Amino acid sequence: MRTRFFDLVDVVDLPVIHGVSAVGTRLCLYSYQRDNNTMTPPRIPLDAEIMNDIAPAARWDIDLLLEEGVERMTEVAGAVKTMVTQHQW
Repeated sequence: MRTRFFDLVDVVDLPVIHGVSAVGTRLCLYSYQRDNNTMTPPRIPLDAEIMNDIAPAARWDIDLLLEEGVERMTEVAGAVKTMVTQHQW
């Protein structure tokens, strides 16, 4: 996901770029903020000595089968629509 974001940074001229990783009905929402060049959720670095989980299941915390999950994705979609309509192309 991060590689795809960095491929888009120079192509997409928006203040925020959103991405979604889906596993079944559960989603992990990614956001890249252009103004401070940050991405959430933060990267979990590999440990050179022990095996660590760099993609913990808890990150897929939006469930589309739950009302809260639908509300969250509707909120994000609304924010994207507003951002795109306000952007000067």
